[in-house]
Amino acid sequence: MDPDVRERCGYTDQVNINVKERGDEAKTSDYCNLLYLYITNTASNGKASKDVDLVYTCPGTPEPIDPEGYGYRDIKFILNAPATDAFPRDQTRTPATLHLLNLHDGADFTVPVEVGYHISSNSEMIWQYIYCP
Repeated sequence: MDPDVRERCGYTDQVNINVKERGDEAKTSDYCNLLYLYITNTASNGKASKDVDLVYTCPGTPEPIDPEGYGYRDIKFILNAPATDAFPRDQTRTPATLHLLNLHDGADFTVPVEVGYHISSNSEMIWQYIYCP
């Protein structure tokens, strides 16, 4: 994710999702391969990235009823993860669910992922990447 995200449950950030490493296609789940192809095949100028609205929901915070209410970009990455205070401080990844929704072309699917993060020197949690096994 670029820029790194300082997430707050229920908020939307405008980010660029880019593919840093694909991994072995044969060992990657079908949904993760689909996510990879979606990002790279719909990107302009042959870039392996996409500008999206990243919507962070956590337990007790439902997904938006009207996705157009969360940001102005057509592509929504709705990420359901634990509340920020529940992220393990001694780890760098935690399980989450990613719901990709594109208001323009109708893409709509959900995939299990992990959120990669670190804790800054001033104890602020910063999301850096989404790992799709």
